[in-house]
Amino acid sequence: MAKLDDLTRRALLDRDAPPPGANELVLTRLRAQLGGPGGPERPEDPGGGQLPEPTSAPSGGELVTSQAGGGQLLWAAKIVGATTGLTCAGLLALKLGALALSPPTSPAAAQPADATARASVDPQPPRERASNDPRTQPRDSERAPPPAASPSASPPAASPANSASASASASSASARARAPADLGGDPAEVSAQRGTAQGTSTLAEELALLRAAERARASDPAAALATLERHRERFPDSALTPEREVLRLELLCDLGREREAAGVRAALEPTLVGSPLRRRVAVSCGTDSERIGDRSP
Repeated sequence: MAKLDDLTRRALLDRDAPPPGANELVLTRLRAQLGGPGGPERPEDPGGGQLPEPTSAPSGGELVTSQAGGGQLLWAAKIVGATTGLTCAGLLALKLGALALSPPTSPAAAQPADATARASVDPQPPRERASNDPRTQPRDSERAPPPAASPSASPPAASPANSASASASASSASARARAPADLGGDPAEVSAQRGTAQGTSTLAEELALLRAAERARASDPAAALATLERHRERFPDSALTPEREVLRLELLCDLGREREAAGVRAALEPTLVGSPLRRRVAVSCGTDSERIGDRSP
């Protein structure tokens, strides 16, 4: 196929109307290159290759039709090329994305597989092989002695009641035997420690008696008064004597034995200077001195 020069190509690719005289020039050059009627390739041409003058130029409709066909072919080629380029670019982007998202194969991930393969080939662990090797066995003198048996054998199971009583008696006996040794063997310190322990237990007993009398005051004042009397007999020098006597005064007032209550009040008031119990003594049996009398039978 004959090649077109630059002027002819620009004229064919021009989207606007060709300049005046371009049609005749294009046709003349095409006939000269393609060998039209009477050209050098046709021996019957008497002119010796001279192109005859065109008798008539192509009409404007034919030129427009040829240009429209060439433009459609050009646009079709452009669309096909653009589609192919976009498709290739999309496939390349997908491939690059897949490569970026796929995790790299690290040597640490391949180590478990190698360890599994070695374990399947050699089922015996290295530690067991070393223990079976007679060269690695320790000598008789280097071996650790066997653990000694416990000196105290576990006694046979006993009943819960017997075990509880036995443990209580054993603990009390051990506490009594251990007291002098813990205190360094000093008799004065031992006696002081025992006195403190006894004082603690005595105080607990005193509080129990006073609380029992307080609870019985509303329902049975006479029984509460008897409980206070028992406390006075057991603990004559108690540190809780003021509390006991104030409660005894209130119980006497509740029973109507106001003469006895007056005597208890007279004995208490000098000993309760600055004490919070003085208020309870002042309001016991009322504050009117004329009400004081013996209503006991």
